Amino acid sequence: MSAHSGPSDLRRVVGVGDLSIAIEVEFPEPALQRQIGDLYGLYPQHGPDALPDLTITLRRQNRRPTLFRHEIRVLANGHAPYPSVPVRWAVPVIEASINWFVWRYVARVLLIHAAVIERDGRTVLLPGPSGAGKSTLCAALLARGWRLLTDEIAMVRPQDGRLQPHPRPISLKDGAIDIVAGMLPDAHFSERFAHATKGAIAFMRPPTRSIEMAGETATPAVVAFPRYRPGSGLELARIEKAQAFMRLIESSANYLMLLETGFETLANLVESCDHYSLVYESLEDAVAVIERLEPASKGIEQVA
Repeated sequence: MSAHSGPSDLRRVVGVGDLSIAIEVEFPEPALQRQIGDLYGLYPQHGPDALPDLTITLRRQNRRPTLFRHEIRVLANGHAPYPSVPVRWAVPVIEASINWFVWRYVARVLLIHAAVIERDGRTVLLPGPSGAGKSTLCAALLARGWRLLTDEIAMVRPQDGRLQPHPRPISLKDGAIDIVAGMLPDAHFSERFAHATKGAIAFMRPPTRSIEMAGETATPAVVAFPRYRPGSGLELARIEKAQAFMRLIESSANYLMLLETGFETLANLVESCDHYSLVYESLEDAVAVIERLEPASKGIEQVA
């Protein structure tokens, strides 16, 4: 077993930014406990009796020796957001269940479907739906020394407009796994989970520095809406703030629920940032253009 594994892994309570998460395994499964330890062993560890924001419980679907004895149910604070799955798919369902909980129950911040990275005090949001290429682009930027705040859910604090880090393992799919592994040879990856709904999936543990800095918020500066499109070349165009506002509403999970607070928080975010649309074919080109983005006032209109 790895250095992060042990008997206490039956209940592991970790801090991810300002969210505490308990992962409980109700049955002995050394391989699964090792995977959880490898992905979350570097995060701040709380005592087993800590009261977390979220408890993820892994429970056998049927304790009796039946055809389904290897299937498990993953519960998030007692809810089962997904059907039972074979035990070998536990890690992807754990990650999906954490996302499910955050999208539905975290109400103290404005939630936007976006990756967020920061370097030298400059923070870039990469909003977009699944499949847009934001996680792959985010991981490629980590190879250039950027810090990960999140690859999935941007958290904007209403009180000051700053971004709350939530650096969980990065979900990579299919060919992106090998591409990112080549860029980050020292990175730690989970095993590959084949035949999942989205194809082959693997999770990359964030760099240690990103985990250690999860308590340091960041000021947003640039919003770039990425879209991977084969055969497109590279297209970077500035977006007016009104258009960016509407696109960010579409990417938010709780904008309407926050009412006036949601409007004010998003309006302040839009006003404080420059906004771009980025369509790319080459990951290397996309990384290069993100790194040289300047404020709109300096005249970047389009790169083709």
